[in-house]
This record gives sequence, C-alpha cells and structure tokens, in this order.
Amino acid sequence: MRWNSFTGGHDRKEAEFWSRRGSEAWERFHRTGATDDLEEAVGAYRTAVARMPRRHEDRASVLYDLQAALHARSELTGAGPADLDDAVAAGREAVALEPANAGFLAALGAVLAERFGRTGEPADLEEAVALGRRAVTLPPAGPFDVEAALTNLGSALHRRFQWTGSMADLEESIDLERTALAVSRPGSGGRKGSLSNLSGRLVSLYHRTGRPQVLEEAVALARRAVGAGPAGHAHQLACLTSLGNALHLRYERYGAHADLDESIALARQALALTPGHPAARAPFLVNLANRLVLRYEQGGADADIEEALALGREAVAVTPHSDPEGPGYLAHLVNALAMVSMQSRSTAFLDEAVALARAAAAASSPARPEVTGAYRTTLLHALQSRFQQAGGLADLDEAITVGRDAVTLFPEGTLGAVRHGVALAEALFVRFRDTASTDDLEEAIALSRAGLAAASGAPADRARALAFLGMLLWSRHERTHDESDLDEAVRFCREAVESAVHEDESAVPLANLAAALVTRFRRTDATSDIDDAVDAASRAVRSTSWRDTELPRYLSNLSYALTLRFRRTGRRADLDEAVAVGRDGVTLAPAHHPERSKVLGNHGVALRTRYERFGDPADLDAAVAALTEAAGADSAPASHRIGAARAAADLVAPTDPARAADLLEAAVLLLPQVSPRRLARGDQQHALGEARRLASDAAALVLAAAHRAGSGPDPAARALRLLEAGRTVLIGQALEARDDLSELRGRHPGLADRFLRLRDLLDQPTPGLLVPSPAEGGSSLPGHCAAPAPGAHAGVPHARAAANRPALAAEFAATLAEIRGKDGFASFGLPPAEEDLVSVAEHGPLAVLNVSTYGSHALLLTRDGVSALPLPALGFESVTARTDAFLGALHAAVAGGDGTERRAAQARLREVLEWLWDAAAGPVLDRLGLRHRPAGEAGTWPRLWWVPSGLLSLLPLHAAGHRTGAADSDAPRTVMDRVVSSYTPSVRALHHARRRVPAADPSPAGIPRALGVAMPVTPGLPGGGRLHHASDEVAALRGHLPGLVVLDGGEDPAVPVKAEVLTRLRDCPVAHFACHGHSDATDPSLSRLLLQDHERDPLTVAALAPVVLDHAQLAYLSACRTASVVHGAFLDEAIHLASAFQIAGFPQVVGTLWEVDDRLCVTIADRFYAHLRTAEGGLDTRRAAHALHRALVAVRDGHDLPGPVTRAGNPFLWAAHIHVGA
Repeated sequence: MRWNSFTGGHDRKEAEFWSRRGSEAWERFHRTGATDDLEEAVGAYRTAVARMPRRHEDRASVLYDLQAALHARSELTGAGPADLDDAVAAGREAVALEPANAGFLAALGAVLAERFGRTGEPADLEEAVALGRRAVTLPPAGPFDVEAALTNLGSALHRRFQWTGSMADLEESIDLERTALAVSRPGSGGRKGSLSNLSGRLVSLYHRTGRPQVLEEAVALARRAVGAGPAGHAHQLACLTSLGNALHLRYERYGAHADLDESIALARQALALTPGHPAARAPFLVNLANRLVLRYEQGGADADIEEALALGREAVAVTPHSDPEGPGYLAHLVNALAMVSMQSRSTAFLDEAVALARAAAAASSPARPEVTGAYRTTLLHALQSRFQQAGGLADLDEAITVGRDAVTLFPEGTLGAVRHGVALAEALFVRFRDTASTDDLEEAIALSRAGLAAASGAPADRARALAFLGMLLWSRHERTHDESDLDEAVRFCREAVESAVHEDESAVPLANLAAALVTRFRRTDATSDIDDAVDAASRAVRSTSWRDTELPRYLSNLSYALTLRFRRTGRRADLDEAVAVGRDGVTLAPAHHPERSKVLGNHGVALRTRYERFGDPADLDAAVAALTEAAGADSAPASHRIGAARAAADLVAPTDPARAADLLEAAVLLLPQVSPRRLARGDQQHALGEARRLASDAAALVLAAAHRAGSGPDPAARALRLLEAGRTVLIGQALEARDDLSELRGRHPGLADRFLRLRDLLDQPTPGLLVPSPAEGGSSLPGHCAAPAPGAHAGVPHARAAANRPALAAEFAATLAEIRGKDGFASFGLPPAEEDLVSVAEHGPLAVLNVSTYGSHALLLTRDGVSALPLPALGFESVTARTDAFLGALHAAVAGGDGTERRAAQARLREVLEWLWDAAAGPVLDRLGLRHRPAGEAGTWPRLWWVPSGLLSLLPLHAAGHRTGAADSDAPRTVMDRVVSSYTPSVRALHHARRRVPAADPSPAGIPRALGVAMPVTPGLPGGGRLHHASDEVAALRGHLPGLVVLDGGEDPAVPVKAEVLTRLRDCPVAHFACHGHSDATDPSLSRLLLQDHERDPLTVAALAPVVLDHAQLAYLSACRTASVVHGAFLDEAIHLASAFQIAGFPQVVGTLWEVDDRLCVTIADRFYAHLRTAEGGLDTRRAAHALHRALVAVRDGHDLPGPVTRAGNPFLWAAHIHVGA
C-alpha cells in the first residue's frame, strides 16, 4: 500500500521544517489557487510525516494537514482514487492518535464521504455520517472545529439524501448548515463556504418541494457567498457555481433570460478559476456547456451550440473512463450532439456520439458496475437517437441489447437495476411504436412500474416516471381496449402534471394527458374530456421552446384534439385553429423528423374535416398533399404510412382512381414491414388485421381506373398480384420457409441445416401462452363443436416472447439471402412468378372473388391468363347484409327454440345461397363456359377453385344455387350440379400444394398408413361434450383404410393427446379427426381441435406452425368450423385449422365452415373414403375433391333416405364440408 512511503528515518527538526514548509505552501495555495503550491504542500507534508517519530506531539496535526492537502488535490485534479485512499489512511492514523479530536473526526468523515462519491461504496458514507455525529458531540479542539464538524456532517447527510432520497437527511443537513453559518465568523472563509453550502442544500429542497421561496433564499445566500470575503480561490469557485446553479433553476421556473445569461457568465468565471489539471476542469466545462445548450434551445445564436459541443468534447476527452462522473459528462454531450444532428439533418453528429459511447462502454470495467452501467445506458441513448433520426432497426436492437447488459450488471430488484431498467423501457417503447411488438410494450410497462416505485421523492423525477408509465398504459389500451388501462393512464398523467414544478417539466405529462383524454373522449363522448384534452395540449405547446424537437408532436396533438372538439360542437374557430397549428407542426418538423409522418397525417385529418364540412377545394388539395407525403415517408412506421395512404386514396378515388390505386399499391407492398418475422404471431395478426381490406380496395381501384381510362397494361393481372401480396401474408411467410429442401440439402447441407434450425425456432408458439376455455361464449350444439363449460372464465394474457427473436429473424433473412445467392437457388422460397401462376390453372380455373366499396369483381385465372369479371350485384353493403343474415340463420338452425324457427332459418339460408348464385357463382360459371351439367362419370367432372376474400370466405360458394328444378335441368342453377369445387387461401398456396401431391399408386399396396382420432367424450365440456357417433365414424374408416391406427382412449393404450398425435402424424400420410373443434373469436391462432389434453396443451393453429410433414397426403377434419375464421379482422389471412394442416404438409384437406351434425358426419366420411378407392383396391388421395363432391351430392339428394326424400332444402346439413387444396 502506498502508505508505506510515508515512513522513513526519524528526524524531529527535519520533520518540523517540512511541516512548516507544507503549511506555507498550503496557505499560498488558498490565496492563489496555483496547483504548484498544492503539489508542494502535499510533498512537504508527506516528507514531514515520513521524518516524524510516531510519538511526536504534532504528528496527528501534520497527518490532518496531509489529509486536507490530498483531499484538495483529489477534488481539483480529478485524479484516480490513490489520493483519496491516502487521505483516508492519514485521517485514520490522526484519529487513532487523538480519538476525541472533533476536527480530526470531521475531516476524516469528509474524505470518506468524498470517496463514496467516487466509488459508490455505502460503507464509506455510513462511516462518514457516524464520524460526523461523534464530532459534533465533542468539545472543539480548535477555533473552527465546531463549524467544520457541523458542515462536514451536513455534507455527509446531504450525500446520503442524494443516494437514498431521505427527506429527514436533507432537512437535518439544512439545519446543521444553518447552525454552522450562525457560528461562523463574519468575513471568514468558513462563513463563505457555509453560505454556498446552504444555498446548495436549499436547491435540493426546492427540487423536492418546488416552493419558490426556497429557491429565492438559495439565490440570495449564493449572492452573499460570492460577495463575502475573503475572495480566496477555493471558496470562490464553489460560490460562483452555487449562484449559477440557483439562477439556472430560477430561469427554468420563470423564464427570465437575464437569469440564464448571468448563470452563463458565472459558469465562465468558475471555469476560468479552475486549476490547470485537465480532469479538474471537466465538471465546470459541462456546467457551462449545458447552459449554452439551453440558451440555444431558447433561441440563442449558433455560436452557443458550437461552443457547447467544444466544451463537452473537451470534458469527455479529459475524464478517465474510471471516473464515476464520466458517464454523466458523456450523456450531456450525446444529448447535445443528438439535437444538433436533428437540426442539421446530418447523422454525422450522432455517429460521433455512438462512437464515443461505444468506446467508453468498451473501456469501462465490469468491476465498476455503476460506471460501466452508466456508459452502456449512454450508448443506448446514442443508438436510440440515431434510430429515431435515421431509421434502421439494427441500431435500436443493439440499444436494447446494450440496455439489457446494463441491467444485468446489478442484482435483480436493486436500485441500479431499476434505474437502468427505466432507460431500457424507453428504448423498448420506441421499438414498440415502430414494430407494434407487444412483447416490448409489456416489458416496458413492467420496468416502468418498478421505476415508479423506486423514483425519488423529487417532483421532477416522479413526474417523469408517472408521465412515462401513463403513456405506456395508454398505448396498451390502444392495442387491447382495456378501459382500466386508459383510466389509469389518465390518472397517472394528471398526477404527473401536478407533480411537475417547472413549466418545461410539465410539457411531456401534459402532452401525454392530452393523448389519453382524447382517446377516452372517443370512447365516452364526454365534453369534459375533450375540453381538458385541448387545454392540456395547449399548455404543452406553450411550455415548449420552438427549437424543441418535441414541439411538432405537441402541435399535432393539439390540432387533432381541436378537430375532434369541432366534430362535437361544430365551432368553426376550433377547426380553423386545428388547421393552423397543424400547419405550424408540419413547418417545424423537417423532412427527416421522426414524427413528420404522424404530424402530416393529423394535419390531413383537420384539412379533410374542413373540406367535408365547408367544401373548399383548396382544403381537399392540401389534405391529399399532406396525406400523400405522409404515406411516402420512408422513416415512418409502415403502419402509419399505410393509414395515410388509405386516407389519401379515399379522397382522390372519386375523381382519380388511378392515383388512388397507386397509393394503395404502395401501401400493400408495405404489409411485410408491419408483420415481420421478428414479431410474435399475435402481433403479426394484429398488424394485418388493422390493414384488412387494403388489398381488396387496391385491386378494385386498379380495375376501376382501367374501366375509366380504357384497357391498360393488363389491369386484371396487376389486381391479382395485389391480392396475392396483400392477403394471406402469414401463409406466404410460412410457405417461404417451406420450399423443397432436397436439392439444397444435397448441394449445401450446412446451409440447409441452418435454415431449418432458424425456421423451427421462429415458428415456435409464444412460450408461456395461456389459452382461454374452448367453450367461451358458445352454446350447446349437436355436432362436433365445443360446448360451453359452466362458469368458464378465460383470457389470453400477453406472454413475453424470447428477447432474441429480432436477432433470429435477422439471421433468418440473411440465411435466405445467402441461399438465393447460390447458383440455381435464386427463386428459393419466393412467390411463384407470373407464368407459374398461370400454370396453376392447368387442372382447372380459379375464381378469385374480390369485394370492395370501390367495386366487386371475379378475377378468373385460366390457361389463357387472367381476366376480370365485374360483379355489380356483389356490392360491399349487400355482401355484409347477406353474410349477417346467413350467420344469423346458422345460429337459429342450431339453437332455434322450435321447428318453426328452424324451418324459417333454413329458408333464410336458401335465400342467401340463391342470391350468392345470382350475384357471384352463376356469372362466374357462365363466363368460364361451365353452363351445363357435365356428361360422364362424376369422377371426371371439371374442377373450379374458389379464392374468396373477406366476408365471402364465410359463405359456401360451392353450395350456391336455386333449389327448384336443379336436379333435372340440363343447365341447373347450382354450382354442385355443374362443377367440382375446391377452395384455396391464395393462388400461391395452391401452387405449393400442387408440388406436394404424390404420384398415384393404384395397387392394393397403395393404401397409405392412416391415423384415426376419435373423441367420443371430451374433458372439460358439459356432459363430457359427448359425440355419440365419433367412434362410429372412425369405425367406418376401417373398411377403407386397412391398418388404420386409432387413438380414441379405448383398447389402444395411446390416448389422443397432442404429443401422441403429432408423433403419429409423421408416419401417417392420411389423418382423420372426429372430435370437437373450436374457432377462437379473439385470436384465430388459438383455434384448435379438442383432444384429451386440450385444457393444458391444446392442438392449436399456432401449435401446428412449426410442424413439417414430408409425406402427408390428406387430412380430414370432421369437427366444427375447421375452415372458417370467426374474427372479421382476420378473414383475409385465412388463419384456421384447414390452412394450418395444409401448411404443415397436407396438400388435400377436408374442413368445415360451421357446425356439423354428428350422425351425418359418419355418412359423409364413409362415402368420401369409398370414392377414394381405385378399381385396383388402392386409395388415391388425389381424388379428394371429387370424392367429397360426390359424397355431399349424395347426402343432399338423400341417397341414404327412403323414397323421394332429400335434404336439398336443408343446406345446413350438407353444405358445411369443403375441400381445401390441390
């Protein structure tokens, strides 16, 4: 230890000489502030101690003097911990020699408190307080001991207040300093120091209480300190700093520029007085830089910010990475660089900030977690700022990774972990706003709640924590519509506004409060909410500098609130002001501003509202211009761009459908960005649900524009491309990852293995996902459907996905790119080219039905290409009304109270099927030349694939037609008597299924291995959910499928549980399920087949996502609603069990559109498999569509019934089953 250098040969006279010489140098230092004098004092005192006998009567005093000189050098030079450690050692020996000396005790306490400030070691601080308390109880040994003891104890308690937030410590430290001031001698250095110290303590009290009289007293005391004698350098530096700090605060409260200018002048004086050692200048450099930044923000000259950057750079450069103050200096510089970068429209400044922070974080030692963590959090802020200006999720992803690293430096739940967790929460929220990942939002809320609980009592700290948590909860309400979140958000934001002391501190909570109140107004229509929202938004604007980068957002919020109030009250002044402040927001948001797209969007809303109410064409033009620019903003989140494009297209569509089509085409191409693989499946679904009908509108506008302008460059093909790109996006992602890997394995096995590993990781369901009761909200049904469990309470709490999902998605994208870069793999995983789409019609035409408010059409894909057939009777409103009627009739057919009600329901079903023929199916068949009943065997009939969109996917197009005379006419008006129908979610899905169809094997050995799953009783359902004929259905299969593997919980010990079923599917190309099914009304990925373990481990759509079956041929899902989507937002995504089985590998799937009759399912299945059999005794699954068609026709026509009785008038019984796939 360095203390050994203090010992040496003992010489009393020499020791006394060096002691006197040290004292002379120490006195000169106090007069001049020259570091040479301080260095001489330290050296002389060291020599004196080394030469002085241990029992010398003055040894304790010299040790005390050495301690003071070392302490001063440490403070002034900012050197490493050695000086402080030596000062503590000297102080301890002095106290050991004279344990009752109050001055020695107080001085040691002061040095320990200072060392705590450098190292963060709590034991030093606690010892400092204990020593101080002992010192004030002892009689003074010298004239200044009382004053010193009081001041040093007060300083230690003030440090502890800053660490713990204890108001008791702060109040006691103020009382002690007042007492020290009272006992100090007028004109003494001690009085000057006490005045400065007391001013600083009152500033801390002001931060906690916001009382203006406290701030005024702090200013007055600091002025007295500056003017009090003597004008010694050491005290004067502290006094100038205290007065500058107090004036800075007074400027922030009242906005008097004279206070800010004076505080800058004082900071310059203090900097001029600092000693020459570079590190000692750092805090004063930063102090001046921060005030210059503030003056620049308030309209100061460019010279202010240029000087501030130079000062900040110098402070960072001279500060060692081990200095605990270093991260704070760097953070201030990063903030200034971010502001200049935003205003200069150059990322060069942020590149500098990132480089500086990255280097500091890398150089800091994990052994100093408080320093390393702070540097990592500063790097987080730099990366986050660069993302917000330049875009690029890689920066934001890295910021979050760095933030997690900072948190993990501290034990869970400790103050360090919580504080860095708040910074992480802010970055997570920024990413949520860009990607809509609820994983990020939920984690941010949890971290923010912890931050609020740990927030100090300072009003500013609490206001920030409350405002941020309020914004997070408001954002979650926007996603989930949970009213408790919204009410809590309003409450937190109101409390944040009330907690804010300064006007500039209230801007953020006011803006957040306005946003929450606007949302609540839209829910409640309460005038008080919209009035309060306008008031809060107005105050946020007034309290924000015109150079503040948040001002455009605040102006935009005010514009939107005023627009809503106009709609409520009709007061023209509100609307005119909304347009004006919105225009100001656009003006202040430069092209690269991260919020410009949203600001333009809200401005467009105000202009559109004024145009629609007052009809000024200039407002229409301005609204279209604003919304079009918002739609084209590359740096904006894709969801905002899509919303702006839809709004602009809606305005121009009546007069310029071609322009509207271009806008929506660009929006359709953004859909992959709102649902990337990096998001959890639920987030992807939500994002696509928000964009529902986008592709349909785009396609309709393309065709409308072509109709108006005459024939253009193949508008039908363009419309089809848009529908393929904008519908079934998630299915497209899944198919991209399921291309044939055999050739890739052969040529690049390592690449194939990596591709499979990443695909399987990304396809895994969200861990920890809880599922609701399958029976929620249902009713007792006679078919293969889940009935309600008594008292079932269900919910789907959000489960946090793995934090590395974004990294996995990035690696998967890079792997795909690498594969496509190999020879022969350029099209790996890509959608089929246009010529391949046409080839899909080789086995029969496809009818892609599109319904839109801009027009409805059938896009007919044949061997000759794509053509468009207008369907004027298939209007959007008509489809909506007829679908509602059909679904209502289905419910009545099941749950009707008596025979009369059920018969009326069947009549309504027939009416809708007749309308469906007249409006859609009939015109399509006629255009395709399918006008007559086909000649020949039913197994050779022509085929047609239906590709419905939106609500049409809920209707049985294959059953459309008129009942009367249908069976006997040569030109029957029913689909089933003209063509064999199949369905496919998209043309691409059919193309994929076709590639998986096996070659026919007509030999008896060609009967594939089959799995039969029967659930005659289902746990958790009323009455066991008994299906009386499920076992009969599987038994009927045994005659057609020799070697059928049956899972029914009967003689076979393997019960039908999810794990067992998935294992058996790998060896069984044919699978048949006779069980209950549940189509989830809130999340289609939770739709499932109800097996024995459905309550704890359900076989859901999401659970099937990672399943890849290379030898699958046919899946028959004899359960309710296995081919329909209940939630209207997800209709175009076709997220149901039938599509899930198809993606898993089954090219042929039989599913159902609604509830099916348990008994009749046996008949349909028996006939279906009989028609699959070949003359040679084999089983040809390629005949699945024809086999199902023949089975349904037989059931419809009553082939199993006596005499002339048919079921033609009861489509509920025979029209639910559909064939999906090849």
